[in-house]
Amino acid sequence: MGNKKAGSSEERLSVFLSLVLRHQPEAAGITLDEHGWADVEDLIQGISGTGRPMDMELLEDVVIELKQAYNTVNIYSDILTGTMDAFASIISNNVNAIMKRMTSLSITLMIPTLIASFYGMNVDIHLEGFPYAFIFIILISVILSAGTFIWFRKIKWF
Repeated sequence: MGNKKAGSSEERLSVFLSLVLRHQPEAAGITLDEHGWADVEDLIQGISGTGRPMDMELLEDVVIELKQAYNTVNIYSDILTGTMDAFASIISNNVNAIMKRMTSLSITLMIPTLIASFYGMNVDIHLEGFPYAFIFIILISVILSAGTFIWFRKIKWF
């Protein structure tokens, strides 16, 4: 049916066959059993009785075409599933890279916070007599943060 022009008698017959088997079996004068099946000979005779040419060979052609269409749909479904899986993997990798950068940034910023929190406690830290203690502590924080940043750049986390 793929190589026949649209609106051909075979295509109209296929559409009528779908109507009979899915919705209106009485249109061909047949009855379906409780599971939706019909006898093939009754189907051929019923459709032939409506003035449409129908024989076993034509019915087999329709079945072959339907099987080919079903296989094509399965192939495209598998391709689409693979494409969606690849896309999900790319998204996951991007999120992992962002999380790695955010973690390294939080660790780098945590160092001066940790040092400042120790310096801000009401305990003796042996630097209160030193006139440049504040500058010394800020310098240590900057050096440790810069060292952490350089280390993260070296292992490609930044």
